[in-house]
Amino acid sequence: MNSLKDHRTNWIHILIWVVLVSIVGGGILVYTMKGPEKEVKEKKPPSIGELEKEVLATSYKKEYTYVGKPEGMVKLVIKNNLNKSICFESCNTYYPLQKKDTRWKNVYEKACEINPVKECISPNETKIFEYVTIWKEKGIFKFAVPVCVDCENLMNSSFREDGIIYSNEFTVTKLNVTEETNLSLKVEIDQNDISSYRDFIENNKQYQKPISMTELRRQIENARAYLETNPSGKITDDLREKIIEELNIGFLLDGLTERELAVTTVASQEYEEYIEKELLFEDPQVGTFSALLLIPKENKSYPAIVGLHGHGDNNYIFRDKYLGKELAKEGFVVIMLSFRAMFCDEIENNISEELLSNNFSLMGLRVYETLLLIKYLKYNDFVDESRIGIMGHSGGSDTANLVSRISPDIKAGIYDFDTDMLNVCGERGIHCETNPGLGYYNPQINDRSTLGFPFRMFEYGYPGENDKQEVIEFFKEKLGE
Repeated sequence: MNSLKDHRTNWIHILIWVVLVSIVGGGILVYTMKGPEKEVKEKKPPSIGELEKEVLATSYKKEYTYVGKPEGMVKLVIKNNLNKSICFESCNTYYPLQKKDTRWKNVYEKACEINPVKECISPNETKIFEYVTIWKEKGIFKFAVPVCVDCENLMNSSFREDGIIYSNEFTVTKLNVTEETNLSLKVEIDQNDISSYRDFIENNKQYQKPISMTELRRQIENARAYLETNPSGKITDDLREKIIEELNIGFLLDGLTERELAVTTVASQEYEEYIEKELLFEDPQVGTFSALLLIPKENKSYPAIVGLHGHGDNNYIFRDKYLGKELAKEGFVVIMLSFRAMFCDEIENNISEELLSNNFSLMGLRVYETLLLIKYLKYNDFVDESRIGIMGHSGGSDTANLVSRISPDIKAGIYDFDTDMLNVCGERGIHCETNPGLGYYNPQINDRSTLGFPFRMFEYGYPGENDKQEVIEFFKEKLGE
């Protein structure tokens, strides 16, 4: 009996093992036939940190100005360093944010009901976008750029926001210009009146570093001796800052846009192709000076030329002899001031010595007055501020050289005289072009290949008959639309 029982138990055990092996074996067979399932990863967009690191948005300018009118085209450069494309929405490729205390406030209200994907940037590609804005107040701003990653297949379909990248911060300041017309106001500016310059010295004592005339003469001779043995002069990595430092005009530039500038039209004459206005500029730092403004008649935004005359001249001579009228006829706004104390005489010698002995210079004030002309041009709707050029003769060319190094608004220049801040003029051999500290950098200033914009150098005293058309064509080509 026990043997039969043991035998049946063995068969039951065998049967159980067969079933188990079948189940396990079948599972193994099925697993082997199907193979291991592959993990399916969802395609995720880059993280916000990766977007900010690999997609770079940079505004063309670090400072914008406003006068309660459109700033014009604001440009943003976007560089895509991702290995995927990035796409933008149609409503606004980018929009401004303003810093309020420590927080960023959205100053943009989206007005688009339908907002499809508009445009894409491929990997390692750069594109420039333009945006028209109206600045309503001054402050610190940056641009926000909503992006969709790797979604060209959604072109013209509903936009999918994968993240937002942000541009650099920039400032918006108010362009403080007041303008009026008073044709009954009869004011003649005496180019020999230097009282405003003497007031400038008195009003800016905190920026003075007085030296004796003996020390000033010694500094001039030292600079001349240095250039004789070192014809390449001194070199600086930041020429703009060196010019501002040696001219001692940094405090003037700091408040340039927001300092009040009053401009009064005191005469207006209409010609066939343009309108000529005589203007009086009144600035708290340098007083009152006169300028001529020529405006083509068509109601649109024009490129502009700043014209600077030389010693013994005025803005009327520049208008007639140095192509002011001809440029206006060709579709350029032309503005020309009359410099004061610019006759290589005792008056210029005196005020130059007074300014230099207090760490100022007459050339520094000429540069500042020219920057006021540019400020006024930018204020007006009839000027395309992205297309401003400059041209000068003799001492005016010297001023234009320095303005070209300082102002980011200059986009083309014509000159006929190299900068010489150790130049001789008048009986005492000292005048507006005298600045011993800046004289060491004459060669670097005159290396116009580093200007960063197109220029032409003409023979001294241009334009001859052969020069006139060349001047006009140069500005048409370099400042044309």
